[in-house]
Amino acid sequence: MDCLTELRTVALAFRVAGVTRMFSTPNRIALTTALMSRERFLMHQGQVRTGVDRLEMVLGVVDNDLARDAALHRFEGLTDGTWELMRLYLMHQGHKCATDRDMLRHAFLDGLITTSQEADAWGRMREDRQRLGRAHDDDISAGVFDQIRTTYAPLLRTMAGRVEGLTWD
Repeated sequence: MDCLTELRTVALAFRVAGVTRMFSTPNRIALTTALMSRERFLMHQGQVRTGVDRLEMVLGVVDNDLARDAALHRFEGLTDGTWELMRLYLMHQGHKCATDRDMLRHAFLDGLITTSQEADAWGRMREDRQRLGRAHDDDISAGVFDQIRTTYAPLLRTMAGRVEGLTWD
């Protein structure tokens, strides 16, 4: 039985047995949130490795508009998923991640990000991801695509290796 199935079984058993009724409303909400966060963490953890593989596959295709659009789309989803995975993990470790800067700082302190240059690259990647969502400009897309090829794909590959070994204790 995989972890997600086991988690769902435990959560269902708690609901059926009325265990959550034994807790006050705030504690019941906290228990539900903790179970959901673990499930989301495990889901994102599996998706990050697959996402990096698919992004690299798209980047290996001949450079044309269709391949660029596919790479940008993969980049957006992968960046969002990786960012959410790191946020969930860091919050579970007890860190407050109210802003992107907070999250990068805690990721650096916890060893998910190992150098200040890497932290800067993650900050630029987050900004580029947000720019893609707001503007549909070919010049912006071309610039971000170049960064994906040279900087962001290797950075995401490195992070995929790091988060693959994380556990939700």
